[in-house]
Amino acid sequence: MTIKRFFLLCFLLLLATIILSIPKPAQAFSCTSAGVNVGGAGTFNIPVNVTLTRSGDGFIITDLAQYTTCNGYTGASYYDALRIYDMSISPLFTAKGYSGFVIADTIQMNAPIGISCVWPNTKCGNLGYITSPLKIKIGMRSTSLVTQGITIPQGTEIASISVQQRSFSTWGWNKIWKFVLASPLVIPSYTCNATMPDSVTTVTLPPVDAAALRYGGGGRYSGAKKTFYITLECEPETLVSVTYSASTMSGRNDVLLNTTPGNNNVGIQVFYGSNVLTFNGPDTPFIASALSTQTLAYDAYYYYRDGGVRGGLVTASAVFTFNYK
Repeated sequence: MTIKRFFLLCFLLLLATIILSIPKPAQAFSCTSAGVNVGGAGTFNIPVNVTLTRSGDGFIITDLAQYTTCNGYTGASYYDALRIYDMSISPLFTAKGYSGFVIADTIQMNAPIGISCVWPNTKCGNLGYITSPLKIKIGMRSTSLVTQGITIPQGTEIASISVQQRSFSTWGWNKIWKFVLASPLVIPSYTCNATMPDSVTTVTLPPVDAAALRYGGGGRYSGAKKTFYITLECEPETLVSVTYSASTMSGRNDVLLNTTPGNNNVGIQVFYGSNVLTFNGPDTPFIASALSTQTLAYDAYYYYRDGGVRGGLVTASAVFTFNYK
């Protein structure tokens, strides 16, 4: 009887040892995101505060590395890893000309994106047992004109990513991060209003003697100048481009044609800063990020092309077209 009890006791101790040594799948991989365990499948809402910018590089909605850490066995026999397989932004943004992108570690992918490893690295490589941040940034960029602004309410989902987990050499455990606004967000209409002070649209240069033009030689005549101003009142960070249109002197796209008969060798040149304006060219980037109010100063000069010149009027006209987005 004593011997049987001894064997029974040894069996129970052995069984208890075996049970305690069996690894649990939960011990192989886990993630914590904003204080929530996201080791298995599920959907997780993350509040974000968004600051819109008009940079060509776009702006970051959220950086998961700031609040998401994962740990697991990336080598045999677990092969823990994460890969992203989808990313989207709200139709409220796409309707306003925004597109989405993901930066995984240092690799940028524009939406729609393909399947790509994101943890423990961009190759789902074997780094042993590690604990490291989930290096994913979610971003947007503006790609077109916003003609009408909108206010997006607090709590609105603005973007999401879908990620799969690999454990025991099997992909599954789908996780979805949804990013919702922590506070209302205003998408303004990026536009400007262009005016000339006192609604003056005629620029009058000082009179100059015909002989002074002849003796000064060909080219811009610097002895007479008129500065005029255009004021732009813009939604801050508006992108501004410009086209200048006019009838120009034969063979010169930077000299306005004199439309009063009698002085075909005299025209008008216009400068913005040290740059002479060229006319009838393509739409040209002008201001990368407009201020709420800014004043543009232009200088008008006489231009003399060698040849006959006599007293009389010199008149010319041009159209300045500012485009906004």
